[in-house]
Amino acid sequence: MCGENGGKWKKYLPLATLADRISTKRTTGFSPFELQFGQLPVLPIDIETKTFLAVALHKISTTEELLEARAKMFERKEEMRRKAAEKLKRSREELMKYWDRRMGHQLRSPLNPGDMVLV
Repeated sequence: MCGENGGKWKKYLPLATLADRISTKRTTGFSPFELQFGQLPVLPIDIETKTFLAVALHKISTTEELLEARAKMFERKEEMRRKAAEKLKRSREELMKYWDRRMGHQLRSPLNPGDMVLV
């Protein structure tokens, strides 16, 4: 895909980063785009096929409606971030339990908060 010597990577980098930024992450349940902007990304396909994302944009006709939509977006963004933080905390706790079950027996003594470790 990036050529024999990897010389074409610059061509695909913007698409690869876009794909990563709009993909939902298992640990948070949201995409980085959603957490940053408080809404799903509107892609060209959404506009072309007139999905629910594009239709909502065309309904706004006044400054008041735009401000109201933006305020709702900020409210949703804060709620998304709160939910993402809770899900991330649960994911980390599950990972800790998994690691303790699978690898905890290999420790000579248990680790405590504040212990020095080699990374």
